[in-house]
Amino acid sequence: MHAIRAIFFVGLFAALSCSNYKKPPARELFIVGSDKLVQSTTAGNLIATAIREANNVDFVFYPSRFISKERGATLSTEASPYEKSRLLGFYPDGPKDKFITGTMSGSAIREFVYARASESYEMDLEVAGLEYDVNYIGGYPQYSYVSREYGLPLEDERRYRVAISEYFYFSGDTFPAYKYRNGITNSFAENTRGVSARAALELYLKRHEEYTGLDQIRARVRTTVTGAAGFQRIHDIQGRQHRSGFFGQTATTEGIVTAVGSVSWYPGGTDVYIQDPEPDDDERTSEGLFIHMAEDESHLVKLGDKIRVSGTVYERLLAHGLGKTGLLDITDLQIISRGHPLPAPVKLGLGGRAIPTGAVSTFHGDLNFKTDLTMTDGIDFWESLEGMRVQIENPRIVSFRGGQEMFIDRGPKSYLSLFMVPNGDVDRLRATPAGGISIDSKRGLFNPQLVQIVTNHLSSPIAVDTIFRAGDIIHGSITGVLGYEANIFGDGEYALVLPEKQPAMMDFIAAAAADTARAADGTANLSVRPQTSLISSPTSLTVATFNIKNLSGNTPNRIAKISEAISNNLHCPDIVTLPEVQDGNGPDFSDGSSAEETLQLLVKRATCPFKYEFLNIDPVSNDEGGQPGGNIRVAMLYNPGKLSFTLRPPPNSLTDAVITKDGNLNFNPGRVAPNDKVFTHTRRSLVAQFEFRGRKIFLVGNHFNSKLGDASLWSAIQPALFESEDKRSLIADRINDFIELLARRAPDAHVLVLGDFNAYISENAMAVLEGENLKNLMTMDSLIAPENRYTITYNGSSQAIDFIFASKNLLGYQPQLEVVHINTGFMGQISDHDPVVSKFEFP
Repeated sequence: MHAIRAIFFVGLFAALSCSNYKKPPARELFIVGSDKLVQSTTAGNLIATAIREANNVDFVFYPSRFISKERGATLSTEASPYEKSRLLGFYPDGPKDKFITGTMSGSAIREFVYARASESYEMDLEVAGLEYDVNYIGGYPQYSYVSREYGLPLEDERRYRVAISEYFYFSGDTFPAYKYRNGITNSFAENTRGVSARAALELYLKRHEEYTGLDQIRARVRTTVTGAAGFQRIHDIQGRQHRSGFFGQTATTEGIVTAVGSVSWYPGGTDVYIQDPEPDDDERTSEGLFIHMAEDESHLVKLGDKIRVSGTVYERLLAHGLGKTGLLDITDLQIISRGHPLPAPVKLGLGGRAIPTGAVSTFHGDLNFKTDLTMTDGIDFWESLEGMRVQIENPRIVSFRGGQEMFIDRGPKSYLSLFMVPNGDVDRLRATPAGGISIDSKRGLFNPQLVQIVTNHLSSPIAVDTIFRAGDIIHGSITGVLGYEANIFGDGEYALVLPEKQPAMMDFIAAAAADTARAADGTANLSVRPQTSLISSPTSLTVATFNIKNLSGNTPNRIAKISEAISNNLHCPDIVTLPEVQDGNGPDFSDGSSAEETLQLLVKRATCPFKYEFLNIDPVSNDEGGQPGGNIRVAMLYNPGKLSFTLRPPPNSLTDAVITKDGNLNFNPGRVAPNDKVFTHTRRSLVAQFEFRGRKIFLVGNHFNSKLGDASLWSAIQPALFESEDKRSLIADRINDFIELLARRAPDAHVLVLGDFNAYISENAMAVLEGENLKNLMTMDSLIAPENRYTITYNGSSQAIDFIFASKNLLGYQPQLEVVHINTGFMGQISDHDPVVSKFEFP
């Protein structure tokens, strides 16, 4: 039959809101797709309903892109089995047919729906069991809601059974996909893979002869145009603020093409930057503009083309509320002339426009409503250059993301970001000894002067297998287009794309490829990386903490490297606290949460003069956060030939460790307040009691809740809100209570509280934890120089979040402290954290 483009339209109010309304069974339905992905289709309703029924789930999310827009079919009560079977051809087979079932909370479902709608401002998800409606003006949602069917409320904390596309969960074609772009890896608890949508539909057609509700509008995503602005210069569209004054209106403008690239992943299309070669005299108004075309038109437009383009002004909002100003929904694009020289770049740094080095923002409120940019604020400074060509000189690399960053078996990542300081050969502000750059969290200095270079579809390729190091200087000029780009997690970052080949970069890459010493970084050759000077002796105790980044029993190469680092770079500390030990099979939901295999292999591969024993309490499966299925926890290794330890295991993982009246642990090892609600979805703290040279030694190993879900420093709302700090303060208070009781019942005990606290050194939670009984050794100038106080690098900036706190009586035992920088600053990292080692002399 001919393709049918019409679909049933049902009044939204009636279809979505009347909980008592039920339509009579349908005798005949047109099963069709839709050219414009605005609202749910009968085809989507049918397949989603079939998956829901066959798999007994609450909600189904079926990608609207899977539904054919060129074919149609009729489903009727009189249809023969053969005619019904022909419907299967309407839906894709192979990888696109496979779905995953699992659970998600109501709040995560709501965020997921909103995020997918914002990918392209179209209906991305056909659904069953759910209803949603979102309306946008210029990228800003004007109203939106998500509910269960018949308008029943979606409960935020309740976990619902859902089915999602395995293909969109993660594949190369949809990268960064649900897993990364939508953060679903942290909110979706997987149950079953390989569920066939077509098999579900085949079963549904066999069971049913009448079809109710398949023509209702379950989902709708619309955009509204508010006016026509006519012809505008680019600087007028950009304005002197973050949000364009013309958002939601149609406009026409002209400019020279400075970057163009085909978007090979979902949702596809073509991205272009244009720039007006005749700027105004206001530094606050950018002369560059982003253009997005829904189809692949990259072969039509080239660098140096002067184009005239018409479309709707959008602020393409990213995860934390700021938008990329541009034209979308393009209605006309004309190439006026070709071969123009590209507009002169704005030189930044020495001899050019000064880059702010102080606050990211001094504004209080929503930057979208700020009327004028403040050029001394980092976030406003970069906004004033959005879409423009800029140039930096002699940049120093301070960090990187992707490429050869991590030591893994599968080769380099396909993407690469380089974080740089312009004029890095002379600019040493907050520089680390390795050439990185540190934050000053106490003064709120988070390095807005960093320039990030990214590899993407708009950039001339940078070899992702190149070995870079912190401190590298790229001598010469780098010129590119400054955009507000989305990273794989959906966050917005001001970043430089390089549409043209860069001689300085090419020279550096060629030299790096010829540098045989650099090859050792890619293979994580730890023998050429730093080693601690703090070596244990018969009268001393060495204690370390080392976050080993999701180490599971099925990663033998990483286990070997972690064991090597403990043995050689840390010189076999007497006790090692290990956050992020996973179970034996890693991010897999089968086989429980036992880490026996992981820890046995780790101990076996260590080459110390003694054999470590390990302490571990397996958590309740999938209950303590981290990578889904991985069951991370805090474990410990200790030297049994030096430390006395009496094993008194708790009956289960949620039994409280208690300090008895005689000053001992009732269970050894134990878990501190494991039933307290502050530890919900967070790793419980592990406590162990040892004896050394006649003294009681207590260690509390920790992995506090992460910053996941916090606003970015570059958020629309300023100052940025870090809600995770509240929970860390509560956890710190519980640990502090435990230490206070220990101090009362065992006043002569020596206590160490250590681990990954996911907290800035100046954060309130760390002051709460310190209390009256502990001291954070990282804050003591006599132990460690300020420029060495970093254990991780995040978004280019080095910072400390791994600490060792000591009871004050230990401060008389000649304490020493070192951060062993075996990961930060290097590619081929075996973890994203550096270990911290302490030493105490026991007379």
